[in-house]
Amino acid sequence: MSEKITELKLLNGESVKIQTPISLYDWKKAKKEGLLTQNAFASAMKNGGGNPNINDKDLENAPFVAYRAAGGSMLKDEFEKAVVFDLQIAGRIYQQIVQGNGQPKKEKSN
Repeated sequence: MSEKITELKLLNGESVKIQTPISLYDWKKAKKEGLLTQNAFASAMKNGGGNPNINDKDLENAPFVAYRAAGGSMLKDEFEKAVVFDLQIAGRIYQQIVQGNGQPKKEKSN
């Protein structure tokens, strides 16, 4: 499995942090704003099972959603103008968002 992506490179050479998994608040906000579609919800319900059909809009917006979840302050347009766009990286970030991996650890019983 690939290493988790935690930063994105900007065109000016700087890097910005991203956060995946995202909170329920960030998920709902992104859906309300149209940044993630119902397709993203269906993918999350499958919890990464198989290769879901990824909507272009979800793929393009995943890096911004993860950036904003990490506390990034750029507006969407600013971010899009500044970030290096890599389709493969965007796909991996989308996958990190919908798979979550935020499950609580099971405690060992004595």
